[in-house]
Amino acid sequence: MRNLRREPAVLLALVAVVALVVAFIVYPQVQVVIAPGAGGYTAFLEGGTWLVPLRNSLQLTALSTTTAVLLGFVYAYAMVYSDMRWKPFFRLIGILPLLSPPFVVAAAYILLFGPRGIVTYGVFGQTPIIFGLLGIWGVQTIAYFPFAWSPPHMVRNQVARDEDGSLRFGAMNYARTSATPSWLQEVRTSGAIRIRLQATPQSLRQNALIMVLASDHWHTDFAIGQYRSSLQVWLRRPGTDTEGVPGFAVDGVFQLQRRTSVEVMLQHCDLRIAVDGRTRLTGHLPAGFPRMWGPGQIALGDEVHGGDPWVGQIRLAQVRTPGYAVDYVRPGALAIPQRYLYLPDHIRPFPPTTRNQWLAAFLNMLSFIPLGFLIVFSGRPPVRLAPATLLAAAAAVVLGAGKFLFHARHTSVVNIVMQVAGGLLGALLASRLVHAEHKTAWLRAADHGTR
Repeated sequence: MRNLRREPAVLLALVAVVALVVAFIVYPQVQVVIAPGAGGYTAFLEGGTWLVPLRNSLQLTALSTTTAVLLGFVYAYAMVYSDMRWKPFFRLIGILPLLSPPFVVAAAYILLFGPRGIVTYGVFGQTPIIFGLLGIWGVQTIAYFPFAWSPPHMVRNQVARDEDGSLRFGAMNYARTSATPSWLQEVRTSGAIRIRLQATPQSLRQNALIMVLASDHWHTDFAIGQYRSSLQVWLRRPGTDTEGVPGFAVDGVFQLQRRTSVEVMLQHCDLRIAVDGRTRLTGHLPAGFPRMWGPGQIALGDEVHGGDPWVGQIRLAQVRTPGYAVDYVRPGALAIPQRYLYLPDHIRPFPPTTRNQWLAAFLNMLSFIPLGFLIVFSGRPPVRLAPATLLAAAAAVVLGAGKFLFHARHTSVVNIVMQVAGGLLGALLASRLVHAEHKTAWLRAADHGTR
């Protein structure tokens, strides 16, 4: 807010954008919702004309999801494990649907393969009709296949040991301790720890953890990571969330394929971060903050349960306390299996830890109110309250379980509960509306009989 006050032009531009959005997007949408009135919605739902479009939409969703997943798997497998040529070109082609609006993909599909398409008519002299189920199926397959598909599966561990004893990390990494480090209790008591890391990144486009002490994706005690050429350090302490955010950043640390030495030293309340022997950052932290650190595991080259891997080489990963000194690059310090089950964290902790997570849960409840409402009116006669709520609950569970199949998607018990509550509320509103309509019809019939 202070920055906006110092920049009145930016503030005016922001106000103008908000005003335009309200005037040309929010207000028309609200009018569209209000215009039919309760009677219009009742007549529409009772008419049943919406059932065929709903069935067609569900059919199209199932077909396009299936083919998009299959195509995405083949595409990803070819890009990662094959020696095919022109990989940079095909990588660019793969992300184009993500960068362009959906209507651009549809327009390109028509221009290329429509009745007068460049390919169909210009090359082959054919005038096919691509409008309808098959055409929409094809364009949605092309539009959605680049989305990350990452179900639990056995993978080959790409952590390897070089001749000099260092560890080399690839796209799938498993190198972590099997239990909580023995030095953690001493760090909680003394508040003193010294972490030395020697790492050589293979890319400056990475945003990943190099070394971490954590119990899962959402509970990190300390972490050292790379964001492009910057060094990132997270320390869980009073004033941060459970992931140690906000952390500390040192710019211009990493260089491509060049070994960089990093040292993070905590001495009671004092923090010092050194790079290649030169102090780059100092700070004063709350007293006794390591007592917040809980049981966890040390992991190198990735998150504790898998996530976004770090690609490069680690020559030294040493933790030193007053009574311990452990180099986790040393053979036997970490479990490094040849193959492992890739199952990153997908379930958020309960209860939610941030205001945004509570807001997301509330929005999930609102999104399921129309679903419960429509389920009641999808049957003839209308579906009863209990079965409609159970169907909404089944949909919530299926959506939550489906997030286990995609990379970086997380489900939450609170979200599922709120979605079920939203489905119940929508079904209850629809049931009350049905009951009111039946009562009105009965009164009209009774009044007509008395006359």
